[in-house]
Formats: sequence, C-alpha cells, structure tokens
Amino acid sequence: MNVTGPDVQRIPEKRKRKLDPARSGGRKSDKYKCPEPHCGKIFVGSPSQLYRHIRAIHKGVRFTCAWPDCSKSYDYKHALDYHVRSTHTGERPFACDWPNCGQSFAARSNLNSHRTSHKPDDRPFVCQWPACEKSFSLKQALKLHMRSHTGERPYKCSWFNCEKAYMQKVHLQQHKRRSHMGVRPHMCSFCGVTFNEAGGLNRHMRRIHSTKE
Repeated sequence: MNVTGPDVQRIPEKRKRKLDPARSGGRKSDKYKCPEPHCGKIFVGSPSQLYRHIRAIHKGVRFTCAWPDCSKSYDYKHALDYHVRSTHTGERPFACDWPNCGQSFAARSNLNSHRTSHKPDDRPFVCQWPACEKSFSLKQALKLHMRSHTGERPYKCSWFNCEKAYMQKVHLQQHKRRSHMGVRPHMCSFCGVTFNEAGGLNRHMRRIHSTKE
C-alpha cells in the first residue's frame, strides 16, 4: 500500500504551552489521523505512533519469534524482544542502580515502574566535588554531572582531522551525522523528505502534512 502524499491529517486542539518537539516527538495535544480508507484511527502526541500503526496494521509487517517450536509474532519489535527475554532466555538486562537494591527486569518499563517504589525525594548519589552540594537519584546522572567539574570529554570524534570531543555519546553521534556523514536517517513516510534529526521530521510533519479540522 502506498501511503505517500499529503493526505495524512493532524487535528490540532487548543494548547496551553508548547513542548520541545525534538524531545517529545510532538506536542501532547497533536492528533494524527490514519489516511487509509475505512480506517481513520487517530493517534495523539507523535506521528511515530501513526507510522507504527500503518506498518503493523495496513502493511501486515509482524515480528516473529525464531525460537524453536515458538510461532509467536508481534506488531512491534520491542514486544518480540520482551517475549524472548521473558519466555525463552530469562534475560533481565534492566537493572536498578539504587544502592543495595539489586533487582533487574526484562523490560525497561518494568524497571521504570519499580523505581517509583524508591522514595522520590531520596537522592543518594552525592557529588563529592569541593563546594558542590548537588545530589542525584540516579548513578548515571551523577556520572554525567561530574564531567562538568572535570571537563572530561570521553567521546572523541574519530573522523580525519577532527578534534571534537563530547561528554555524552549521543552528542558525538549527532556531530558525526551532521558534520561528516551527511546522514539523514529520519524520512517522511508521506513525501520522502529526509532529516538528520527526529525534531526536524516532526516539525516538517506539523508544517507540511497537517490540515485543520
């Protein structure tokens, strides 16, 4: 099925505030309507939900378990991954880093739910830098904060004659895509225009492929 074209509909509502589309994937009140005839299903918040719906429901793409004697299949890859871990391998890669906790889970969502069992006001990871009194609820957050004191930039660009370095891996990856590789991995499913960041695609969706109700 060809779903290209400007017929996807976004149905806006009154908004009290704007959200950063690069972080949220869209504003919470945005609505996107499936262009498939006789469907018309509406998704709120992000066009990515609509893309997944089209792929799974209208294009018939499903992810099938390759484990022997198992024929389970799923609309989404993350659902298949969870099935394999919880049913076949017993893998629990999402571990709670709260001091003296030690619990781990097969799905990140389960870990996130578990974290709410710890007191939200507890911030056991304390910065030991002189005159800094900041504390954090997550160990990784403290680790990133410490780099603001030390100036450490462990993620260095390996591109020829480039000396850029970054505190976080995601920032290095963004730099490589923008400055060296010309990679534009985020493609509009409706007109084929590509973007190097998800935020650009989301802004394009709102500006170009949207119609008022």
